[in-house]
Amino acid sequence: MESPQVLVLGCFDDLPNAGLKTDQKVLATLQIPCQVISSGLNSKRCHAQTEPKALLAELRSALQNSDCNVVKIGAMPSIASVQAISDIWRQWPRMACVLDMEPFLKTGQEIPNGVLVALIEHVLPSITILSATVGEVMALLEGASIEAGFPTGIQGIVALGKKLQSLGPRYVIVKREILTSPSRRLHSISCSAALGNPSWSDCVVRIRKASWA
Repeated sequence: MESPQVLVLGCFDDLPNAGLKTDQKVLATLQIPCQVISSGLNSKRCHAQTEPKALLAELRSALQNSDCNVVKIGAMPSIASVQAISDIWRQWPRMACVLDMEPFLKTGQEIPNGVLVALIEHVLPSITILSATVGEVMALLEGASIEAGFPTGIQGIVALGKKLQSLGPRYVIVKREILTSPSRRLHSISCSAALGNPSWSDCVVRIRKASWA
């Protein structure tokens, strides 16, 4: 069996296209070997979490016994689990880390008390790529006591990304946003920026337009 190149952390979900199942499907389609480590179970019937010590031991073993060079972080259900994965980054500081904020701030669900602050303090400084919607970016900035107004255009989104980069992530992807323009069109914007340089040449913007009545 080929050694995994990507390690995926997150919760299993009872929905067919959510949680670790989705990550496994995507990586299988791309023919990228991966290993998943569950931080817990998030379903309509029950919520459970892996003990932080067990999570840390499984993560350490996976990194020691594979050729993994990328870790993708999904939902972490507790402050202790966030702190457990932050301990790993100190031991493997050159590991590329991708953080998806969507599992932490799902619509209709409250993030466990203190988890957002733990993410900001212990995980964001080690993140290579952070992926988030504008609302999720705003929540992180608010959690870090950084003032930011809601953006009304692409330049405002890039400015938000730069503020978020000050918390540690090397790259920020602001995704799936709908903005209203004077021409009465919907703009779905995915903006990926190498934010260390303010030049627009470092910002890739994809815009999809659709008019409405």
